[in-house]
Amino acid sequence: MGCLCGNSVSMNDTGEDNEFRTAIRILADRVGNLVQQRAELMERCTVAETNQAHLNKEFENQTEMLKTLYSKRKSDKQVGFLLNNSLM
Repeated sequence: MGCLCGNSVSMNDTGEDNEFRTAIRILADRVGNLVQQRAELMERCTVAETNQAHLNKEFENQTEMLKTLYSKRKSDKQVGFLLNNSLM
C-alpha cells in the first residue's frame, strides 16, 4: 500500500506540474504580446513626434510669412496715403 500512496502523490505532482507549465506558457505568450504592442506603440510615438516637429516648423514659417506680408501691406498703405496726400 505504501507504493500505491507514493504513486498517487507522484501522479498528482505531474498533473500540477502540467498545470503550472501551461500557466507559464500562457503568461509567456501574454508577455510576448505586450512586448510587441509596446514596440508598436513606441514606433507610433516616434512617427507622431516627427510629424509634430514638422508641423511646428511649418507653423513657424507660416507665421513669419504672415508677419512679413502684414508689414509689407502696412508699408504699402502708408506709401499710398503719402502719395495721395502729396497730390492734393
